[in-house]
Formats: sequence, structure tokens, C-alpha cells
Amino acid sequence: MTIELIDESDDLNAIGGMIGSLTLFEVTPRINAARVRPFVWSVLLLRSAVRIEEIVSSISPHAHPDDLRSWEQEEATLNHTVRATLDEMVQQNILRVGREGLYVLSNTPEASRRAISVTSTVNGQLPDHMLAEMGRTHFELNS
Repeated sequence: MTIELIDESDDLNAIGGMIGSLTLFEVTPRINAARVRPFVWSVLLLRSAVRIEEIVSSISPHAHPDDLRSWEQEEATLNHTVRATLDEMVQQNILRVGREGLYVLSNTPEASRRAISVTSTVNGQLPDHMLAEMGRTHFELNS
């Protein structure tokens, strides 16, 4: 016997209201670093560099309205969270800050390990420059 929680007629509102008046899932959950990282990695695996604006633009259609609002002169919560997430990745030696606001995938062992882990998790492909660098390193070690 299979219990099916979601069928073709369900939408996000139906999923949220499955337990009667108790809202189980938010249709647009509040943003945090854990929700930002997948968007960062999707761009990094494609081209090895990302800008804050690119991540904000890709998350905005899915973000909670309160995360998009900026109060007076303050930065919107979404922008602040994306910036903090990228800065955290810089501190972990996964990214380095490049020119023109680019956050670039570092060529460090930690960045390589993390990129390989993310790539294998999503069954994706490493960025081309990392594949070339790994091939060059392998050739130098074995020739």
C-alpha cells in the first residue's frame, strides 16, 4: 500500500493545508543561508563565479514578501542573507572575491572537495576549469 501525499491536483496551498487548520508548509518560506546555498552552487557549477545580484534575482520569485522588503535605508533581508552566505563561503576558502563584485570558486583543496561533493549529490558536472586543472595535475604527477 502506497500513501501518496501529493497528487497531480495538489498545489502548494493544498500541501500547506493538509493537516486541517495547521499549516504544515509555508508556500514561501523565510530565507536563510541553507536556502541560499543551492542557488549559489547551481551558478558556480555552471560557470565558477557568481554575483550577489544573480542569486537575488534567481531566488526573488520564490522568496517570502518580507524578505524582499527593505526598511528605510536598510538592505533587504534577501540581499543581506545572500551577501552573508557568500562571505561565509569566502571565509571557508571555497570562494574568493574577484573583480567587479564577482565571487569566484577558489582553487583550494577545500573548494575542490566541496565542489566534488555538491556535484556528486546533484549528479551534476564540475566546472570546466576545475576538470582541466585536475587533468593537468594528474598528468604532472604521473608523467
